[in-house]
Amino acid sequence: MKGKLYNFITSGSLMHKYIFCSLKIFLIQLRIKCAKYSWYISKNRNFYNPVLEATVYKYNGWRIARHDHHFGAFKDKKEAMNEVLQIWLNEKRIGETVGKLEHELKNIKDKIFNERERCIVPNAAKLVPCKAKEEQGNLRADFFYLGQTQINCYRCKQSTSVYAIILPEWFEAIDEGAIEELEAKGLFVESNIPFCPQDYKSIVSHLTYISPNALKEIHNYTGKSLFREEYSASIGYSYYRSACSRCGAAQGDNYTISGFNSAFCPIDRDRFKKIQFHKILQKIVVRAGTNSICYGEDQHFVVRNVWNN
Repeated sequence: MKGKLYNFITSGSLMHKYIFCSLKIFLIQLRIKCAKYSWYISKNRNFYNPVLEATVYKYNGWRIARHDHHFGAFKDKKEAMNEVLQIWLNEKRIGETVGKLEHELKNIKDKIFNERERCIVPNAAKLVPCKAKEEQGNLRADFFYLGQTQINCYRCKQSTSVYAIILPEWFEAIDEGAIEELEAKGLFVESNIPFCPQDYKSIVSHLTYISPNALKEIHNYTGKSLFREEYSASIGYSYYRSACSRCGAAQGDNYTISGFNSAFCPIDRDRFKKIQFHKILQKIVVRAGTNSICYGEDQHFVVRNVWNN
């Protein structure tokens, strides 16, 4: 049983979700701290916070000026500052987001320690054959979504479309834990690579390989010049990414996908509603980077955003 639990944990499915869910919570908490302590003292002894877009000043107690509105009569400036922070948190729905993430984190922990029978290393007779065209891939699915949204190009500052690939729930990933056990037993052969189904959606990034038929379908939407493989000096290798339709500058995945509050993972629900997801009924195999993350309920992936094609 210990061996099964070890293989389950190292399969990468739930641990992958756990790490990135924890990272999201950490980044949100860091953002809150930055907002809380970004107060500056003006010459007239008022206190201004550019993140919270508010001023706290003394007039018959301590009052708040925010977005051309003046309100409150607080005993001290700390109480007024805390009130501003709470208003900002409510506007951004940060508390709700953190609550969902913490709930998801708890569910992941429960699965790790209770669902011992999932993703058990298969024996050699049950391995999924890895066809020649799939040898370059570490993730695969029977269909996928092509996300499309608008951003301002970092270079020319003009509006341009950017794209991302989202794999559906139960896509398959190479089971590294299974490979290690098979290698230890001398049973591993390259023509039979074990894959393990994943019980979540994933937005994939830093793609160094996309199966030809899937890439052809993607280019039907984007055009070859606006979604292309290009070298990145920041990470040291080439990968597929969007390009600006105005100036041609590559829009890196750190900027559009994997970064905090990025184009495809915004913390604002209204921004997320503007993303279109084209459902493409074509099998896909990709080799994705380690920054590929879970695309779950906290990103508000809803049916009305999906365009069936």
